[in-house]
Amino acid sequence: MKIRTWIGNRSEREWLFLLTVVALVLRVGWAGLMADRQLRFDEVPYVQHAVGLSRGEGYVDEAKNKVAFWPVGYPFILSLLYRLTGQSRVASVGLQIIFGTLSCLLLYFLGKQTFGTLIARVASLSLAVYPNQVFFSTLHLTEPVFTLVLLMVALLLIRGAKAHSLVDLTVAGLFLGLATLVRPTVLVFPLLLWVWFHRQGWRWVSALIATSCVFGSTLLAVSPWLIRNHELTGHWTDISTNGGQVFWVGNHPRALGGYNAPHDIDAPLRDGVRYDWRRGYQLGWESICSAPGEALIRVFYKISYFFALETDGVLWNFKGFERAPWIVWTLVLLFVANAAYLLLLGAGLLGLFIPSLPSLITTFFALLAGCLLMVSMIFTGDPRYHFPLVPFMLLYSSKAVLIDFQPFIANLRRGDPLAKQRAVQWSATMCLLGLMMAGNLWLKYLESQRF
Repeated sequence: MKIRTWIGNRSEREWLFLLTVVALVLRVGWAGLMADRQLRFDEVPYVQHAVGLSRGEGYVDEAKNKVAFWPVGYPFILSLLYRLTGQSRVASVGLQIIFGTLSCLLLYFLGKQTFGTLIARVASLSLAVYPNQVFFSTLHLTEPVFTLVLLMVALLLIRGAKAHSLVDLTVAGLFLGLATLVRPTVLVFPLLLWVWFHRQGWRWVSALIATSCVFGSTLLAVSPWLIRNHELTGHWTDISTNGGQVFWVGNHPRALGGYNAPHDIDAPLRDGVRYDWRRGYQLGWESICSAPGEALIRVFYKISYFFALETDGVLWNFKGFERAPWIVWTLVLLFVANAAYLLLLGAGLLGLFIPSLPSLITTFFALLAGCLLMVSMIFTGDPRYHFPLVPFMLLYSSKAVLIDFQPFIANLRRGDPLAKQRAVQWSATMCLLGLMMAGNLWLKYLESQRF
């Protein structure tokens, strides 16, 4: 109660300063511990492309050939920094730290607009200290900037929907375009907003106009890159050509739902000296049609990957060291990360199941989560895909802790039927998620043996 009073009694300026300091100190401290790690996996091409763009070479591979295999958004942003600082590892990690800190501030303003000041403060502080969000600040990956942009989209859309402001909705669409260039998984998300507007009581014509406004500005933002890639590939649908390869990886006959695949997985996609990445769609579809039962089972594998335990933040960092860190530290950090994740899910689901939810943010969250999950079910699953949903879940977990928990327990003790129903829903969902997480560990073991 004293902590709750202390948080609530701070002025907004004091709170924003405190939030910024906490977020920065934790991320800078973690960056200091990870100072000697080297780039690994996806980080390497992202940085290579950023260096090429900063030197004026364009979006090219090591042979200086134009490519479109990786999404351009994050390398382009990173290239702007490199133009100022050179290829500075300190500066690029600092950029990730800034993205993470700004996400905490945006979550505060989003929460204040939807849940009230107290919940917003607890949620934003929770994001500042959330382990996996801190761990990703030293990885040259898309998740921090993608999360930041989606929070901005949510803030603008909710403000625009409340005020019926086409200006805010148009700007939200432009940010959605940026998010699409960072991770193309949200390209179809603007089309789902018709449901969101309609749920807020908009007439269907008004909802269609607003949706068209958002989607139109999204297309406007991505159109220069689409035009560039059309000249390169001859197709209008290629924001990044790795979509075909990912579809093939997630749907080949031996796939188990994740990114692990046979070492020669790309061999059928080779066309002479080049790769025909779009052939991956054809091969993946043929695999699905030849064994639809197995393809359906793979969908559940992919879902398990979407909700899997949060190991990437720790392990990806540690794999960047020439000499593996002490195993005890690895286990401790994995425990901390996943204890926080399980608490997030438990409290967040309770906050979602309890009634009297703000419909604007809840419907937005449901559509966004559904969009990201659907893409995983079609292509391939990975726990990084739930990374941008964490800030939104922290709003619901903070709501559960501050408002819902005590009345919920009191109603259960009185035998309230609705409280019992909510308890059953919560318990069943947590058991299902637990089974998926345990099953995913088994899938990862099978993948390690198979590939």
